[in-house]
Amino acid sequence: MLAMAYFFESTAGAGVVVLVAALGFVWLTLMEPGQRLAERLSGRWSADERTRLRAAQGGKCRYCGVRLDSAYMEVDHKVPLSRGGSNDRRNLQLLCGPCNRRKGRATDAEFRLKYGIRSKAPPSKVIPQQFFERPRSGRSPKRSPARGRR
Repeated sequence: MLAMAYFFESTAGAGVVVLVAALGFVWLTLMEPGQRLAERLSGRWSADERTRLRAAQGGKCRYCGVRLDSAYMEVDHKVPLSRGGSNDRRNLQLLCGPCNRRKGRATDAEFRLKYGIRSKAPPSKVIPQQFFERPRSGRSPKRSPARGRR
């Protein structure tokens, strides 16, 4: 894979902004000090990054609130990579396996709308998986106009 990377030092000291061009695609990413470009673009997360995410979420799945043992937590992209998301830490969240598979390619906002989840914080009480079996669209189905009336 042919890739070119241009590094721009952040004046705020937050890290390095990297402009990456590969196979006709161009994107920007923010790298933490000491982070290698290959790690940032690979989609692999270190144990330290997972621990930080887990602490930020209180050790719970973002959607159902179940306590996450480190062996069962899955890193999810709020906006999937396939839909223009990035591996930036702000785009990551931890989910349990069932919630991660249920979300699929949906964005975080689409998933929350589909099931009527308003809070962005993990719920204080565990939501049973049965809750997610039937989407809560909040909209009534459109009725077709009566046919044959004049």
